Amino acid sequence: MTDKKLLHLLEQNPEEGMGILMEHYMGLLWSACRLYLTNPEDIRECVQETFADFYGNRERFRVEKGTVKAYLYVIVKRKAIRMAARNGKQSAVPMEMLEEAIADSGEDAILNREALEQALSQLKEQDSRMIRMQYYDGMTCREIAEAMELPLETVKKRQQRSLKKLRLALIALVLLGLLGACAAAVYRFRFNPVTGIRDSSEEIYMGTGLPLEVETEYGKITVEYAIWQEKRLYVKMTVVHPEEDHWSSVVHENIWVESEEGTRLDGSGSSGQDPEKGMLLLDWDFTFYKPQEQFLLHLFDQTVTLQMTALTEYDSLDAIGQPVTHKGRTLVVNGNWKDENTLQLNAWSYGKELWKICGLGHYPILPEEREKEDYVLWLRDGLDGSGSFTAEVSAQQGRPYQLRIPAVSLKAELGTEGPLFEVPIPAENGPEAVEIPFEVGEDRYHIVKVERKATEVEMEDGSIRYGTQVLLYVEPVALEKNTKLFSISASWGRMNTGTSYSLNRESGELEADGETAPVFSAEGSTWPPAMYYEGEYAEYRQELMLYYGPDETIPEKTWVRVDRIIKNWEQEYRCTIR
Repeated sequence: MTDKKLLHLLEQNPEEGMGILMEHYMGLLWSACRLYLTNPEDIRECVQETFADFYGNRERFRVEKGTVKAYLYVIVKRKAIRMAARNGKQSAVPMEMLEEAIADSGEDAILNREALEQALSQLKEQDSRMIRMQYYDGMTCREIAEAMELPLETVKKRQQRSLKKLRLALIALVLLGLLGACAAAVYRFRFNPVTGIRDSSEEIYMGTGLPLEVETEYGKITVEYAIWQEKRLYVKMTVVHPEEDHWSSVVHENIWVESEEGTRLDGSGSSGQDPEKGMLLLDWDFTFYKPQEQFLLHLFDQTVTLQMTALTEYDSLDAIGQPVTHKGRTLVVNGNWKDENTLQLNAWSYGKELWKICGLGHYPILPEEREKEDYVLWLRDGLDGSGSFTAEVSAQQGRPYQLRIPAVSLKAELGTEGPLFEVPIPAENGPEAVEIPFEVGEDRYHIVKVERKATEVEMEDGSIRYGTQVLLYVEPVALEKNTKLFSISASWGRMNTGTSYSLNRESGELEADGETAPVFSAEGSTWPPAMYYEGEYAEYRQELMLYYGPDETIPEKTWVRVDRIIKNWEQEYRCTIR
């Protein structure tokens, strides 16, 4: 079975898919663990966790990047090394004779006495007795044949058949445990309106006692929230400030964060001004590699202690709002009445698949949709990528509100795992036909044409800046049902051979793993992304554009990596807000 078919089977029939996965790779993973561990219970734990991790994060695996076999090997090797380091030293525990016998079939990673007894109980009484006589009592096949009054050849054949049944029974027992663990992981969440709905395994911390108003020598500053996730501390603030032209440099010099170790962290991000309210709006983030119990936020002449606590865990999405799910993509909606005629709607998306909801409603907004009575203008809310949305609608308090979301946008955020391919660049200006296929999930695309163009841009001083554009004409071949391609973002650059690094969580430093591999080095990214408008917006369509400045040498070929794809999905989401 090919890797692609195996992944599809895991989606359609997890029990059968996991059974085949374990049947094929249990022995390989066990052998890999034995290089670093000797305790069979440690090895069994590593192997089980590897299968569970693969199942729970299977959307991250890319068939075009490698094989399931290699992917599993890397995961289990890292787990085994970490466990060996955690144990300090390895302890040897001798395995029972039966365990050694079935180890020859590659299944010893799942054995312990309790599992053996449970598996043996599923065999016929005569077969179970035969196994026990040989491996528990140490009897030879001839002795067993004489004791049971059976022909010697019959005993040998039954033993082979019984060992195979025993092996399959043990796989089934572990499979049930794995699927139970996977199900439990799927249905535990962390939630905050700013971060959206996240898996419980993610490390996310929020500041307590916020919002908080602080009077400073510069003016009143309100700290709206503080969130730490993915090596960044996000802080949203509003500043009532005196009218001046150089406010940006002043606030950047006088607002900063200090870690527990005394490290100064300077903020970056969005800074805006509301002249009517005399207010600055700061959405800043401060890079720091690990969570802490507290950070010190310096606000001019005042200092605020941000006490951080882990986000609350939930067992059910119903505790957050009304979940509505289609094809594994969930929207959780709730509503709050601002007054008797205004309902504030909140929605958060959640999904474990590659394609996640990133927008509500058609985009671009269709004129006929805007004119409908139940049209809702949704705005993105919370942190970037949180899948949080908000809207206000006119409604009558006390009467149920029927919410209809006619369509949603889906985004595949691929990053460094995106499809990577080499593209030839025409030697002269003009188009050149090519055929370069690539896949994202189950969707298939291809580049059909590469065009080179000379560009001239008039600068502010009247001079002309010359350059070269390389346009990639990308077309979808087969997309998920009821979806239409909207945009593609990509990077271009070159391939180098480099050393892989991992982050040391204690020191915050990158450390070399000692392994070398081809590394993609981006030299530029497409902005704006290629836009696939249709209908009355078709004139605004753009292709995937690479740009080379006047001083850059244009290569014969370049490497391109697809970073992000957005598509529209004609799927309605409906619910009633009471």
